[in-house]
Formats: sequence, C-alpha cells, structure tokens
Amino acid sequence: QQRRARVDELLEVMELTDRASSLAGTFSKGMRQKLGVARAVIHKPELLFLDEPTTGLDPEASLKLIDLLREMIASDHTTLVMCTHQLDGLETLCTDIGVLIDGRMAASGPMETLVSERWPGHWVTITLAIPSPENLELAYQVLAHEFVEANATTTETSKLLVSLPHADMTERLVVALVHHEISIRAIVPVQRSIRDVYFDVVDSERGGVA
Repeated sequence: QQRRARVDELLEVMELTDRASSLAGTFSKGMRQKLGVARAVIHKPELLFLDEPTTGLDPEASLKLIDLLREMIASDHTTLVMCTHQLDGLETLCTDIGVLIDGRMAASGPMETLVSERWPGHWVTITLAIPSPENLELAYQVLAHEFVEANATTTETSKLLVSLPHADMTERLVVALVHHEISIRAIVPVQRSIRDVYFDVVDSERGGVA
C-alpha cells in the first residue's frame, strides 16, 4: 500500500502520470532520466548517489527535481552525493562541495569555508547614481582615506566591487560616500555561488586570474 502511494507520488512529481502504463523503451531521453531518478529514490534511501541527474531535463523539470531532493534531505534525512556540471541553484541543496580537475580533487569542504577562504571579509557592489570617471576616482579616494582595510575594483563604469573587513562597516561606507556628495543608486551584498567557487578553483589550478 505504501509502495503504491509512493509510485503515484513520484509519477506526479516527475510528470509521468499519463505515461504510467507505457513501456520505458518508448520514452524520450528526458522522460527516461526522470524515470531513472524516480526508481533511485522510490525507497527513500538513507544514502543516494546521483550522476548528472538533470541531464536531458528542461529547466522546469530540473527545478522540480532539485526541490524533490531538497525535501528528501530535510524530511527523510537522506545523504546525497551528486556529480554534476549543472551548477546553478545548488546553493540551497549542497552543504559541502568538491571540485574535480583531471580526476583529482582540487578543492573540497563546506561551501561557507571555501567562500571565506577565497573571498574573506564582507563584499558589496555599489552602483553610483551618476556614473563618471570623476565620481569613480572620488569614491576610490574616500575608500583609501577612510577605509584603509577595504579593497575596491571597478566592474563597470558605474559600479564598484568593495571588500570590507566586517559587514557592520557597510553603513559607515554609505555615510562617507554621501558625505562627499557621491550619490548611490544601490548597494547590494555579494552572494558567492558554487559556480564562483568552481571557476576560481579552475583558474587557480590552471594558472589563470582568479
């Protein structure tokens, strides 16, 4: 009885309910991928290994699969080990990550640790309301004079990427810029992603610029 209910649940999640009586050999690549994942999770395993589970799935189906896996981790306490090249949207799913390069584990550990090692401090993106070389230069001068521990780079004509030692310095930074008549359109905390970590590791390993 539980098995029947679980089958119906997974067929609905994988959008295969209308093909429940069809032969698997008649399925498309994406449908076979959904069926394979459903078979792997039907018994609510304590440990689950998945290799490229979103291959062949459209974006909507990929999101539904990630939601299903997230629910299994939270509700069934499933430990998930997943190999994938599709890095978007995994931040809410993975607590630890590993980056393989040429068959070797180039970096591994908790996501927060890998981020803090590569980008220490608190990072924000500042968008100037009036972009100009003069305003950018003035903003640099303010940072150099009043926030000697901060680092800044220009990402666009109107944007600064700033690293602060502590998050509570953000308000002081805004006050200082406004005091020097530098109008700010937006200031947004930078959220590093698994994609950011991946490319930073790859660049470092291959001699690129991180």
